[in-house]
Amino acid sequence: MSSGVSDQPVLGAGAAATALSTRRGIRKARTPPRPTVDEKDTEGEEEKDGAAEIAGAATAPSSPSLSSPSSSSSSSSASLLLTLTITLFALLVRHAISLHSYSGMHTPPLHGDYEAQRHWMEVTLHVPLRDWYRNTPMNDLEHWGLDYPPLTAYVSYICGLFCKYFEPASMDLRSSWGYETATHKALMRLTVLVLDLLLFFPALFLLASSLPSLPPSLPPSLRPALPPRLAFFLLLLLQPALMLVDHGHFQYNSVCLGLALLGAAFILRGREVLGSVLFCLALNFKHIALYYAMAFFVFLLRRCLSAPLPFLRVLLLGLSVLSTFAVLWLPFCLESDEGCVAGLGHVLRRLFPLKRGLFEDKVANFWYVLSIPLDLRALMPVGHLALISLAATLLASAPSAAFCLDAPSSLASSLASSPSSSQGRRKTKVGAGRTLPSSLPPSLPPSSLLEGERFLLALFNSSIAFFMFSFQVHEKSLLFPLLPAACALYAFGDLLLGWWLGVLGAFSMFPLLERDGLASPYWATLLLHSVTNYLLVSSLPSSAPSSIQPSSITSLRDRVERFCRASPHARLKQAFVGATTLIMLLLHLLAASLPPPPRYPHLWPLLFSVFSAACLGVLLLYMNIRQWLVR
Repeated sequence: MSSGVSDQPVLGAGAAATALSTRRGIRKARTPPRPTVDEKDTEGEEEKDGAAEIAGAATAPSSPSLSSPSSSSSSSSASLLLTLTITLFALLVRHAISLHSYSGMHTPPLHGDYEAQRHWMEVTLHVPLRDWYRNTPMNDLEHWGLDYPPLTAYVSYICGLFCKYFEPASMDLRSSWGYETATHKALMRLTVLVLDLLLFFPALFLLASSLPSLPPSLPPSLRPALPPRLAFFLLLLLQPALMLVDHGHFQYNSVCLGLALLGAAFILRGREVLGSVLFCLALNFKHIALYYAMAFFVFLLRRCLSAPLPFLRVLLLGLSVLSTFAVLWLPFCLESDEGCVAGLGHVLRRLFPLKRGLFEDKVANFWYVLSIPLDLRALMPVGHLALISLAATLLASAPSAAFCLDAPSSLASSLASSPSSSQGRRKTKVGAGRTLPSSLPPSLPPSSLLEGERFLLALFNSSIAFFMFSFQVHEKSLLFPLLPAACALYAFGDLLLGWWLGVLGAFSMFPLLERDGLASPYWATLLLHSVTNYLLVSSLPSSAPSSIQPSSITSLRDRVERFCRASPHARLKQAFVGATTLIMLLLHLLAASLPPPPRYPHLWPLLFSVFSAACLGVLLLYMNIRQWLVR
């Protein structure tokens, strides 16, 4: 079994040429039979995988026998230019969002997350390390005390040095509480942009290079100008919710997400130790990365058990994890004047404060929806609620973990090595309804085609289970399930659901964004998100799977005919996306035109959250089923 996805393209030059010439020979030799009714009613997986194969061949590097070195050089230059253009455009969009207001702007005394991040910078600059997480005369924990892991504190220290150099008054402890100037706002916004550029952008690009087929269904007219991996890069960079929260509301979620995605990318490339270290860094930046912990653990465990000397591999991974935590946490042990255990205890108590309750505000998860008819917080103590939420979270994430452990790598590898799988057939059946290209090079077994999708789906299913059922959840936590889901959907061709998920994520946070004065950027980013998706799929050929063509039909008659020709599953998906999108628009219209009744002043935010929670519940069920099919 291959320990990870090869760094090489899925279809090398020889394999691509062989695949295409083989297909031409088969088409000339015989006329393909007409599909049966049962074949028409499939999800379109064979069409999707065929498109992926063609897209991979179209974008794979040419061999010397087929092209000159100068053409390869010009292709690399064009790709580099496109990458830089996409990067600059994404930075420009983020900068445009940052020109608007932020959380708690001009709202004393506590202000908001912007003040929290600024205060952490000055605390780490002026307060001794041993007191960063405990209440002292110099560190009033009631005013935005540090409640994120040590790596956040270290990054805050570096950002604080940067802000202090250019504007010392902004980092003057105590007298700077609620500090707000235009220049300091620009400095703070710049720190988010720089960290995005250093961590999040490279993470997405590396993940795109680590997955075997991306996105499999780009229109032919765009393939020469926008390779699939760059399309994936662009679509993920323009996710509305993440841009609005980090560059509008003001947080550093992209740092944690970037570290986690870097870890996932290196694990897919077979660099499990480096991937584990990067994920530990993500955990130590924001402990919300625990949402991914089960997926990482189970996936790495399966890798270790499938490799020679599994005990040594587990031991090596364990040592890398312990070493990473030791480096980051040891200063709080050594610097403490109360002993090592007490010093670490101060940090842990700040990270997991039970007093904050089961959820915050009107979050789109199970516990908030349940609290409308039955508020458990009034019926039992907070300790019992924490245990119940832990049990529910583990139960909801258990199927995904089990599916991830049950890997068909040996079956897929044996199918790949059989002579019949590489000659005379376009596809090889693997698992429940999945198909794989039969002309893969020996260095990349078919199991690796499924491995990336399985891992991304496991990351989503684990994180959405935590969001829906875990303890102390707030609206912005949804960013952590959204990103791996978008990665999986875009990378493997489901552009319709990928677009819808981006809309739903921003929609669920609209009450928070509107309160921050970010309604205009909200609509602008949704429009940009929709236009980008439309441009990438609007010219798809009529033979492409309908599930990836959300807006490519120009006439109502063609739209109806295409809908009727689609498989039942594809029709159900399109109907669900269309109906839920219309409901989201209707809720926006009602909230904008009708004031809530005096008895229910928070009616519209409640409906936004309840509807979003219902959609996320359906998505949780759908993606677990989808992960089961990728076996």
